[in-house]
Amino acid sequence: MDRSFSHTLKENNQDVWESIMTHPFVVDMGRGTLSDERLSRFIAQDYQYLKDFFRVLAVAAAKAPTNEWRAIFTAHAQNVVAVERQLHLKIAPLLDVSVDELQTIEPLPITIAYTDHLLRIAWTESFEAIVAAVLPCYWTYREIGIRLGDLGLPDHPLLRDWIETYRGPLYGQSVEEVLGIADALTLNPVCHMAFERSLRYERLFWSQGYGLNESGFLMD
Repeated sequence: MDRSFSHTLKENNQDVWESIMTHPFVVDMGRGTLSDERLSRFIAQDYQYLKDFFRVLAVAAAKAPTNEWRAIFTAHAQNVVAVERQLHLKIAPLLDVSVDELQTIEPLPITIAYTDHLLRIAWTESFEAIVAAVLPCYWTYREIGIRLGDLGLPDHPLLRDWIETYRGPLYGQSVEEVLGIADALTLNPVCHMAFERSLRYERLFWSQGYGLNESGFLMD
């Protein structure tokens, strides 16, 4: 398949993409050396993020121009609750974070900025722009899961569960479905902005979990 939509966006932002793949948080995950404190912070914020990501996928479903694509995004929105959030609910108690704490913890600034960006795109822009905006979340998690899995799963059970989820066939199918939709669309100028901004927020989200500020300095 000629993936002009997705591959054009990725190639235009290759430096940011690779900086995510080699981020200290990601490297420590693969090595099994990530501290429980950092993993706990990340999981808590990811849980908050998914609340709004669910809404964005629901809007994508409503704006989808075909019944097939509407069904795909509807199913993905449901999977956010059924699969990814359940992973967080499973992991959090093992990190001494109660379910109540996970559900009520305050979102941090990058979480707020990222979800505000996604929601603005969802409500004000085209279906094509929404697909471009959500693509980095889908695609980078899949690529991270595959890359880390190929290096060998860490002994840390929580990190191993995370990697196995995002390198697994069920998540892989979801990513392929979104890539398939993307590559049947036509890029417009807003798509470039939406993808690039989301990709940069993905990098900042990892940094927030690691305790790095926007300049790359440790906050811890």
